[in-house]
Amino acid sequence: MMPVPRRVRIVNHSIDPRHGDADACLNVCIDWRWWNPIGKNLRSTIEEFRIAKNWRFVPIDEAGGAKLLASDDPADVPRKNALLQRIEQELGLHHPGILALSVHRDCGAYGYFKAFDNDHEQEDNRLIGDLYKAKQVCEQRFGSRVRIECYIFDAEGVEDIIF
Repeated sequence: MMPVPRRVRIVNHSIDPRHGDADACLNVCIDWRWWNPIGKNLRSTIEEFRIAKNWRFVPIDEAGGAKLLASDDPADVPRKNALLQRIEQELGLHHPGILALSVHRDCGAYGYFKAFDNDHEQEDNRLIGDLYKAKQVCEQRFGSRVRIECYIFDAEGVEDIIF
């Protein structure tokens, strides 16, 4: 028999109980640097991005962000399909008009900056190439239902990548 648990509320912060639609689904890396305020910043990069876009968004976090969606590696197929199913689920639950794909510089899923021989141009070419591939995959599967946007997060903020 399960014991009666002791319950202790650690945050008192109410939300609007209505379950409404989101403006966007944001596929973003799990890297804590984007999710937490760092240094002199009072808000996280993701919060600043949300404010700049004026979005209510659903996060779909994955190591490397859109990297997995761009992968052609057969070993990645099960995880890639699971990620596509997660996106499908969020589109059905929250009806966003936008699917935002993102990657970031110095990402561990890519082997950090050192994997590109500390060459910013080489890293950018890979990140932009992966965003383009991921966008194509998502346009093929979801394109009639959402607009797909692409972004790169870096130490200075976020760049819109327009194809």
